Amino acid sequence: MWQDLLAFFGFNALYATYLELNPKIRGIIIRPDSDGKKKINLRSYFNFIKQPITTQQPEVRKHLWHPSNWDINYPVCAIIFMVGYKIISKNTVYIFTKPEIITPEINQFFK
Repeated sequence: MWQDLLAFFGFNALYATYLELNPKIRGIIIRPDSDGKKKINLRSYFNFIKQPITTQQPEVRKHLWHPSNWDINYPVCAIIFMVGYKIISKNTVYIFTKPEIITPEINQFFK
């Protein structure tokens, strides 16, 4: 359970970093305040990640759900991450709980 939470928070940290570095969309989290100083603004991040689901503007929704923009679409990225994480974590547990499936060639990596 705690591994799942750690993976979820790790995913969010990586996703937020990706958004800040992505040339398509920058300045979601680090934004200038009223004095012109750059500050961390998590409210804009949370508004952005819920935008694909909550927006009422059809052109914005169409833009965010277009396959070329799936990398900035939080629900798509989260689902892909969770499915991949579950597949990897399930197989990892299976390998370590069923040692008879580990061949000598694979076993050398665990020594």
